[in-house]
Amino acid sequence: MSDVTLDSRGDHPLEKRVVSASGSVDNATGSEPVGWGFESLRARRPGRVSGAAPWMLALLWLLPGCGMMGAERDASAVPAGATGDWSLIRERGIIRFVRLGFEEFDMLPSQGLSEDRYRLLAERFAERYALRTEWIVERNIEALFLALEEGRADVAVATLTETESRRKRVAFTVPLTVSREWVIGRSEGVFGVLPGAYEESLATHYPDAPRVVVPDDADHRTIQDLIEAGVFDATIMDEAAARVALRTSSAIRKLRELPDVQRIAWALRPTNPDLRSVLDRYLTELHAVYEDSPGVRDWSAIRASGQLRMLTISSPATYYLWRGAQLGFEYELVRRFADSHGLDLWVTVAADHEELAAELTAGRGDLVAAGWVMTPDRVAAGLLFTRHYLGIGSGAVPSLRPDRAGRNRSAQRRNRILTRTDPYLFDARKHAVFGAH
Repeated sequence: MSDVTLDSRGDHPLEKRVVSASGSVDNATGSEPVGWGFESLRARRPGRVSGAAPWMLALLWLLPGCGMMGAERDASAVPAGATGDWSLIRERGIIRFVRLGFEEFDMLPSQGLSEDRYRLLAERFAERYALRTEWIVERNIEALFLALEEGRADVAVATLTETESRRKRVAFTVPLTVSREWVIGRSEGVFGVLPGAYEESLATHYPDAPRVVVPDDADHRTIQDLIEAGVFDATIMDEAAARVALRTSSAIRKLRELPDVQRIAWALRPTNPDLRSVLDRYLTELHAVYEDSPGVRDWSAIRASGQLRMLTISSPATYYLWRGAQLGFEYELVRRFADSHGLDLWVTVAADHEELAAELTAGRGDLVAAGWVMTPDRVAAGLLFTRHYLGIGSGAVPSLRPDRAGRNRSAQRRNRILTRTDPYLFDARKHAVFGAH
């Protein structure tokens, strides 16, 4: 694999420069009710839809808060270099966690619990064993591993991908979730990837590909900017980050989905097997670990598991990231509901509405919260809907620009292509709007 190095001088990603292997430098320049939807565990039968379809949270009715966090300390009460196992941690009464700063979270998880919920899980673990917590905040994953190796922390609480090289340095808990990696860019030419797990994937699947080495402080947005600037052609990203790049850049497309499923877990020292065993039992007991499609669950099973599984898409109205905080009207609404019943919220982000329906009916979620409109097709598929919480109007908006013959487009019957899962398809057919099909 031939490499060139990306110099990190310059404040803006596009001001960074590519340093070639030889050392020369080049510049890198009606009202619709909306609600939640569920799939019914009852016998599926055709449903009746009223004339006004509310935007409802589609709960897959397959019938069927946060406490005070531990202090982040500048000075630890535990001697530096302490690497003892579970018995010594219990004896001293303090467990030390290390995490990334929330400002480092630059993408939504494609599946699993949010970063702040993982932190709450760690706090609850300490409370169960009457331990005080100390939190260390580090800037990147390498610093997390160093904190473990140097005895400044006991557990790294973050969404860490298990790789062969990392397993030589640290031990991992049971997997909390899984992820896939996508190859995205303009073409499979010159690659640039973030340091760490992506480098191993690149070496495995593209061992002979020319490569630009990016600086350690680069992030997913930097990689996107550099592809758009033509510094390199392609990269490898986690599915969640890749979807953001595809949605926000017209120059980037999905080239390939890598076959490997990556396990995501917390990390600790390999010399602490007892601590790992206790953590694994705790995470498994709380159903915080990854399960491959637990199936359709009723409310009693959801309550027993302690976890509510939400399916959604990423958008400003549903679920998005802002300065490290996970927000969105649908997300916040479901999270308040989950909090009121003492449930952890597990979020899975789908690519589109069609995938949402497939995930729901396959039992990989308990509800869909994505601004769904109750349509005849969805009801016929066996989905149940909550009471609507929002009413929206739909209308046809033609172009006012004349066509090539100088005719007014608004006066013409024109075709509009809608997907078969588009909630407006029913209205378009009903009112014969633009010859929709």
